[in-house]
Amino acid sequence: MIGQLDLESTDEAGRFRYRLELRQMGNNDNIVSGYTNVNILGVQERQEISMPLRSLATEEDQLDIKLQFRYFQNIQGELILPSGFEPLGVQILAVDEGNNGKTVQKSFAWVVE
Repeated sequence: MIGQLDLESTDEAGRFRYRLELRQMGNNDNIVSGYTNVNILGVQERQEISMPLRSLATEEDQLDIKLQFRYFQNIQGELILPSGFEPLGVQILAVDEGNNGKTVQKSFAWVVE
């Protein structure tokens, strides 16, 4: 299950801290093993675009962010939005590659604390 997404502004314009929580529901005997993709949706030069987290994050360089957890996993860091980009939302896709693997998707509005 895709839990919550927290976005927090920093002192630097266009720079934000993020924390995404992914958690397992129900039977926690199995380990979730797979990956997640995070895309920032927005408008730049009057066009709607989707930017992968890896192109904006200061510490993340993978399109497929590795998941491996029994109860939950947090993905966190900082991202820098390009000049002129107006964020509207965040789209998350998580894939469990285990025996009974599932794919879940969730969208969040761009809401900064």
